[in-house]
Amino acid sequence: MRINEAFDELNAITLKLVELGLSIQQNFPYREGNSISCKKDGDISNLLKNVSYKEKYDLINKDQNYNVKLLDGALLQLMYTFTTNNREVASHRLAYFPAPHLPDYESEPEAYETKYFGESEFHDLIDENVVKVPFRFDYSAKAEIFKEIHHPYSHLHLGEYESCRIPVYGPVCPSAFINFVLRNFYNSALRNYCDDFSFAVTRGNKTLADKESSLMHISF
Repeated sequence: MRINEAFDELNAITLKLVELGLSIQQNFPYREGNSISCKKDGDISNLLKNVSYKEKYDLINKDQNYNVKLLDGALLQLMYTFTTNNREVASHRLAYFPAPHLPDYESEPEAYETKYFGESEFHDLIDENVVKVPFRFDYSAKAEIFKEIHHPYSHLHLGEYESCRIPVYGPVCPSAFINFVLRNFYNSALRNYCDDFSFAVTRGNKTLADKESSLMHISF
């Protein structure tokens, strides 16, 4: 995946989410040099260390440091850096931050569903049995960071557990990430819009180490 392909893909995905009414606020991708971020001011992840999840979400939301805010308040953040020739992914951060609370639902549940969930595509997200979990796909091609099994080149973090690094086949393209989010956490919406939401998922170079492939891992 080259930088032009990733940039065009991110633009197309953002437009489609807006068109389908799944995004209530968005920042179109911003490109500078060999990096793509969700806004000109760039990543604020260094400011988010050692803070509670609610504080982290509120800071990201207030700074609008996200690509898309979904109907239920969840934030999607997609950031890429590429090699100097812009032909390969050097690193990425693809994150899903569910809203830690749903505003005003208890006071006016029917009005809330009408306003935020339309024709019930997101009805399952207000179920008291549902526990919303933040997750992040990280990738870095730096050999000095890689530690087989313990720190794969490409991995998935779940629930903000820093030591949770589930090995992933390789770098993840924007379409693969969005499809993962919608298919697993917004399945009703995806089924309703599947004919409209169709982007080709490309697979980058394999970075999964031999020992990692013998563990439970993610491939696509």
